[in-house]
Amino acid sequence: MRKLSETYWNRFIMVRKSDKKKIRNGILFEDLIEKLLELEYPAVWKRTKKSHDNNRDFYLITDDNVVWAECKNYQDDIALSTIAPTLVMAQIFPVNKIIFFSYSLINKSARKKIYAFALKNKKQVYIFDEGRLDELIIKQMRNLPDPFRPKKIDIIDSGVQQLCEISFFFIPDPIIGVS
Repeated sequence: MRKLSETYWNRFIMVRKSDKKKIRNGILFEDLIEKLLELEYPAVWKRTKKSHDNNRDFYLITDDNVVWAECKNYQDDIALSTIAPTLVMAQIFPVNKIIFFSYSLINKSARKKIYAFALKNKKQVYIFDEGRLDELIIKQMRNLPDPFRPKKIDIIDSGVQQLCEISFFFIPDPIIGVS
């Protein structure tokens, strides 16, 4: 469920010069995510080039971890086919953690497969999509630069409802497999 209004998100739309069509501005969205990464995961994140980026937009290498962040500023829900290249490349490289940021919802089927991938490959995966991304922006709004800071009017009052995060724990069982 969205926590920020379309007025806020319209900041990330531009008009394409060639045909005057309104499209989502991926570079500006990545600028927002770069600020959120710096606030949530304080470190020196490296931003990749537009092409030949190994299906990641940002990465962080520490003594203990290799972390990738991938951004999707799509209007429609995200399917596994959109996320799969990042997961494949995370298998080729020694990545421990993958963080997905998406304006739209990552669909339920894709989400299940992403978490199955994480479990099977012992990787941490975090998803900030739609409402969870909105909540992260609201949480960090005081620290965000003006162009990305929501105004009070941009915040949708949805009462006391809050998104909940569900974690699944799989326990190997020698007789029935996983319980």
